[in-house]
Amino acid sequence: MSKAFMPPAGGRKVSIYDMVGRGSQRGILSDLVARNRRLSEQSRRIENNTVVNNYTNNSSASGFTFISPTTVATGTSDTGGWVTFSLTGIVPSSASLVILETAYEISDPDSGADLVASIKYRVASGQPEYEVARGRSSGNADNNADVSQGIYPINRSPIGFDYSVEAPGFNLGWSINIIGYIS
Repeated sequence: MSKAFMPPAGGRKVSIYDMVGRGSQRGILSDLVARNRRLSEQSRRIENNTVVNNYTNNSSASGFTFISPTTVATGTSDTGGWVTFSLTGIVPSSASLVILETAYEISDPDSGADLVASIKYRVASGQPEYEVARGRSSGNADNNADVSQGIYPINRSPIGFDYSVEAPGFNLGWSINIIGYIS
């Protein structure tokens, strides 16, 4: 406790009157009320702005549309190469980007050449490849898991994309879900 707020000898409590004097009490209370009003107004504006931003970000008017998760694929092993996934009936033909959620968990193998598994994405054959997830297993009692989301371009005709899960796969499971799109 600072010295300014220590009770005087004899243990008598110090009131606001004793600290600032009776004449300035009304001024301090008035300042506190005004400050409280300003903070309440700032808080209200922040809350309103957050509501507006959330509405804008979740509305199709902004281009972002979130949907109930739609499973693209799940598994535990690698896919043995690229797999094409059709978005027909899932996103409209006006969509140009897809929002994916990728999850995985790996704990094995513990040794050998293939310790790193990955999930990759591309628009179509011959297009750039994107690594969207990577996990490594390299010892007893290890466990590596992750869930991530990203926005990726899609093939417009036919509407879809390619994905690949590379060796050794994710022994405890992997999944790819579509959670939205951008038109």
